[in-house]
Amino acid sequence: MYKIVQSYQKKLRRLFVVPIYNRRYTSRPAVFESIGAIDSRKLFVITVAFNDEELIALQHETLKKYLCDPYEYFVIDNSNREEQAEKIKAYCLQNKINYVRLPENIYWNGGVSHGLALNWTYRNIIQKFKPIIFGFM
Repeated sequence: MYKIVQSYQKKLRRLFVVPIYNRRYTSRPAVFESIGAIDSRKLFVITVAFNDEELIALQHETLKKYLCDPYEYFVIDNSNREEQAEKIKAYCLQNKINYVRLPENIYWNGGVSHGLALNWTYRNIIQKFKPIIFGFM
């Protein structure tokens, strides 16, 4: 009986607590933003970073090599380690990449954390700049 009650408690938490937290989280301002002059007629290429500056460098080089259309590249940093976030920020500033450091995310579950980051990005980047076309990597 206890396991059944526990199972329903988890389901209820997902149904009610996560949407409330999502609304609160997406309304919070970014910790740091470095966004240049944006042309919303360009393709917006957006990636959510998590503790891996080498992946951002690889994506950046790949975009420059293979994407011929004009684009705006955004790195949305959801890292939970401050030293990794600083490395990603430094790379983005050095290479003139649009960089946003998200507010602290209390969810330890990777899927929920990433989902909140995507929702924050949609509400605070896509709806703000209204690009003609955008994509997440």
